[in-house]
Parts: sequence; C-alpha cells; structure tokens
Amino acid sequence: MPRLLDRFVAFAILVVPPSTIIAIHGFGDDEENALRIAHSALDASTPKSRVVLLSKNPDDSRALYRIANRQNKPLDREPRFVSKNTIRGLWIFLRARVVFYTHGLFGSPRSGRRRIHVLLGHGHGPKSAKPNGAQFHYLADLASTNSSTWGLQVIRDLGITAEDAAVVTGNPREDAFDESADRSRLSALGIDPGRPVVVWLPTYRVSDHAAFGGWVDGERLDTMDEYRRSMAELKTLCAQHDITLVTKSHVLDAQGVSDEWEISSITNESLRSAGLSFYQFLQLSDGLVSDFSSVWVDYLSSGKSIGLLIHDVDAYAEARGLNTPSIRTVAAELELSDSSRLERFVESIANGAIWKSEALAAVKESIEFPKVDHRSDAVIDSVIFYAGAHSVSVPLTLR
Repeated sequence: MPRLLDRFVAFAILVVPPSTIIAIHGFGDDEENALRIAHSALDASTPKSRVVLLSKNPDDSRALYRIANRQNKPLDREPRFVSKNTIRGLWIFLRARVVFYTHGLFGSPRSGRRRIHVLLGHGHGPKSAKPNGAQFHYLADLASTNSSTWGLQVIRDLGITAEDAAVVTGNPREDAFDESADRSRLSALGIDPGRPVVVWLPTYRVSDHAAFGGWVDGERLDTMDEYRRSMAELKTLCAQHDITLVTKSHVLDAQGVSDEWEISSITNESLRSAGLSFYQFLQLSDGLVSDFSSVWVDYLSSGKSIGLLIHDVDAYAEARGLNTPSIRTVAAELELSDSSRLERFVESIANGAIWKSEALAAVKESIEFPKVDHRSDAVIDSVIFYAGAHSVSVPLTLR
C-alpha cells in the first residue's frame, strides 16, 4: 500500500496545478528546524499565500511552534496546522508551490518544473547518511546544511547531486544559541539554575522505529567496559564539582540512556511543560558530551565546551560508516580519552571556562562550519535565489 501511494503521489504532483501554498513537515511534531522555518516562511510569504505545518497532532504542533518561536520576531498571524496523514494533508502537499521536509514526505517525489522541494538540514555530523549501507534517497531540488564538508557529503549520499542543490546556511534550530538566556527556566525541569549543566547526548546505537526500520550501529554502549568506566568517572567528577549531569534519549533510540545509566533525564513532555524547546534548553547548558551524533556540530554555534567519548570509533566506522575527514582527524583534541582529560573538561566547566577553545575553532575551520546570523531566514533567502535562477515563481519575498 505505501508503494502504491508513492506511485500515485509521484504521478499526481505532475498533473495537479500548484497554488500559493508553502507546506512544511518535520519528523516529530517537535522538530525544531521545521518549527522555526515555518515562522521565517510566514514572515517572508506574500499576502495571498498560505503557510501550512503538516504534523501528527496539529494542536501539539501549534503549542510547540509557539514555544520554539517565543523570542522570534512577533507576527500578526500563524501558520495553519493540518494533520499530515489525511486526504487534506496530501492535497496540501500536492498543491504546495514550496515544500520543506526534514526526513521526506509522501515518498519525496520529484517536484516538477513549477515547484521547489527543500530537504531541510536537521543535523550533519561525522556519521554516514547510509546506515549499514542502506540508501535513503530524496528527490529534493535543494538541501540545506551547516557544514561544507560533512554536510555536503551527506547531501550527495542522499542522492541530491546537482551543482547548485546544496546551500550552507546553518540549521534553523541553531538560532536558539543566539537568543537571550533565562536560566531560571531550568527550575521547571527540576534543575538547579545556579549550578553548571552538562548534557550527555550519545548517538543511538540501536533503532527499531517503525518508520525507518531497525538497525544496530557499532557496539551497544552498555557492552563497552571502557565506556562504562568513563561514564562512571564523568558522573563522579560532575558530582564533586556541583555540576548537574543530564541526558535525553533520541526519538529513534530503542535502548534509551537514562534509566540504565542512572542519569537524570529530560523528555519532550517535560520540556514542553517548562515552555522550552530542546535547543532552547541546550542554550542554557554549559557543556556537552557526545560522540558521533550531529548534535555536537550544531552545538559549535553555542561556543561552549564539547567533549567526545568515541571509544568504539573503529567498530562504529565499520558498521555505520563515517564521513570524511574522519572524526578523529577533525576533533581528536576534543576526545575525552583518559581520566586526565575528563577531569580537565569538568574542571573547566566548573570554573566557567571553555575547554579546548582553540580546538573548537580548529574544528569549525576543518568542517567549514559557517557563522550565519538568522539561519532560518538564510534558508528562505536561498530558496528565493534558487527559484529565480530556475525561473520558478514562489510566494516568498526577500526581507
């Protein structure tokens, strides 16, 4: 049935005339890149156009949109919120002149000559876009990223190869790092705002999500003795220095990372109750511990401390695949490879300093990480320029 629907959509989009609709969809109603691009699209849209956010739960999507854009430019209207998996949702997609999606939409068919479909970058880090050699191809016209090396490689691996099809704009959710910080909001999450906060965000090794199938990348974290020792040491050091260590499981993670490791966690539900998006929460943190996840690449925009636990780099590279240059080539100085480095990382954060600030700058240079203001707007502007170059009329204007 899904394949039959995909074939129908691929045919229908060629014969259904487009209107002045701008349709947006993110995987997960809380997908912050989609929520933020909706605001920028609305700001740039022409008077008679419609901006529609397609989601699983329109009421949730509306609430999350308001949270994510709380500090953005006030607008006198909001997008329309429509359930994606409905006939109305499909019709909006078919009629849309511009479509943004993060993980594909209705089979991601070719847009045709009168539309522009945009693959919205949602994190391009050290790991390959081809898990276990599997191919995820999107037939988008344009794709955004926050890295001229890793990001462009991911975009090519996803089947988007036209010379002008990739734009380095930064990811919209990174705009959260440029907003004002109110640490008192941490209290609503049960976190003491007076203590430094370190967030542990490992990439998921085991996935069983129905939408993407299941896979295992590298070794499970709980099977690596060296990793377990490092985490135990990190927990001890944070406690000794009055630092709060917290984590959040990825939506695709079949293992979870909280209960097993006895580390305090936040959830989508607790963030929403606190009136925070995930990246607004990250903006309130003081340091990040990660590995092959793209989140630490986004976190470079914060200018804060980053430490990497990559004990299983060889096994992970063999199972999942890594982009080039490899993470160890790019970020060896950020690796928490022994007790001494772990201790210095934690002490730096406790003292209000940035760990390895020169190494962070070198990483940015190595992966060609851009310094972009108003990344959401930069994506919209790129769509307008692309449309002009390809003689496509879009219901968007430069601000």
